Amino acid sequence: MDRVCGIRWQARSIHIIKEDHMKKRITIFAISVLLVGAAWANPPQVLWNRVLLETYGWCYSLIAVPTGGYVMAGSFQLNETLDFMLVCTDSGGTQQWIRRYGGPNMDQCRHAERTTDGGYILVGYTESFAPAENGNSCVWLLKTDANGDSLWSRTYGRPSVSSWGECVRQTFDGGYIIAGGKNADSLMLEVGWLIKTDANGDTLWTREYPNFALTSVLQLREGGFLIAGSVYYQPFYNQMAAMFLSAFGDSVWFRQYDTGLLSNVRDVVELENGGYYLSGIVNWSGREPDLVVLRLNSDGDSLWQRQVDGLGWDEAAALCIAQDGGCVSVGYTTSPVGQNADIWLTKLALDGAVEWNTTYSSEYSDIASTIVPLSDGGYMIAGWMYECFPGPCLWMARMTPEQADAVDPGLAPNEFALKQNYPNPFNAATQIQFTLAREAQTRIEVFDLQGRLVSTLINNHYPAGTHSISFDGSRLSSGIYVYRMQVGSFSQNRKFVLLK
Repeated sequence: MDRVCGIRWQARSIHIIKEDHMKKRITIFAISVLLVGAAWANPPQVLWNRVLLETYGWCYSLIAVPTGGYVMAGSFQLNETLDFMLVCTDSGGTQQWIRRYGGPNMDQCRHAERTTDGGYILVGYTESFAPAENGNSCVWLLKTDANGDSLWSRTYGRPSVSSWGECVRQTFDGGYIIAGGKNADSLMLEVGWLIKTDANGDTLWTREYPNFALTSVLQLREGGFLIAGSVYYQPFYNQMAAMFLSAFGDSVWFRQYDTGLLSNVRDVVELENGGYYLSGIVNWSGREPDLVVLRLNSDGDSLWQRQVDGLGWDEAAALCIAQDGGCVSVGYTTSPVGQNADIWLTKLALDGAVEWNTTYSSEYSDIASTIVPLSDGGYMIAGWMYECFPGPCLWMARMTPEQADAVDPGLAPNEFALKQNYPNPFNAATQIQFTLAREAQTRIEVFDLQGRLVSTLINNHYPAGTHSISFDGSRLSSGIYVYRMQVGSFSQNRKFVLLK
């Protein structure tokens, strides 16, 4: 599987970011393991990460190509508009080329995948090329060759109704299947829209599903289709749902799942031996949203359902199948200090047990949106980072297999740095190491998950070099804590787990 789709942001949720400056640097991700119960496993480590500092926009799909490189697909920010975008990198994350597609208005790519001819198919919405009234959008399907050069494009929709594409797959007959939606009259919140095309993008058939907001579509090995999304009953009550269709679009079965008052599908994947994993977010009775994963059998019946907490406001984005048949979810969770977003990875076993639940953080907000499993058992993840001018910039990270602990020495800081404590988790005492490029007033503090100051470890002048201090947590209760280093304008956060 070389791509995922399912992260769902409506066009109106995109914000144009304006900053006064840009800090050009390589982000160093710190890893923290979240407490998930009695069982512990080693999560992946960051082997390397790259920030594409002059590629401003949002990445929604990551595609591994046979040459060993990667293609990122998403939306490029240009002034007050968005364009479809493809970015090609080599196997080490160095940018090789970038292609942009669009017109004078908002054109947002939502998903892409590699096609059998080596090219790419992209889907989203366009305002530039829509036969629109009052700024309405329509579904936009774009086909490129292997170098990202446009071959053809098609639009679908009516001038009086906004429509959009969320996910596209190439089908066994060489055509395409698009899952998306469109606005409807006041009696319906949204109409799910499924479009089947031939190899040239010409429509063969369509299906509409009132109040069923489609997020993902798969063509299954047997030739039929699985669509997944959220069923809306009223503005503040929706549930996750899935539907199996024949190869001609006829409904075979429909299932909805009691996953909470407000629950939304983010992604769905098919297991090799039949059945599916379905992931999304759930909000019970006004709580902050959490990750929820369901394992379904081939008839769509739920075998188990697991809810997993992050650190704060949690957002699931995409899902992939691990080599052992479990699943890995990627998304982000808010940090308790400064409310920055941290990359969030969670692995569940075939029986639903949480094997690891971990975050990767920098001093900026890092949004993870897509994940690709690799042949060595590692993963590639990608997304965007809110640190650049004039908008967010793309990043990608190579993760080791789960039991590996090698980290690229090229990521070592060459100025100020706060190291991960050791041991972690720890019982009562742990060591914290930090590096100073020059003599400076240095403050290191510890916070709980509510952002309350627990302890000030140091607040003194230290000479340049590497230093180590001890932290005694014997008077604190078990849990996750954040420690922060402040040196002038430099600040870095990390997390540790006190386990008594």
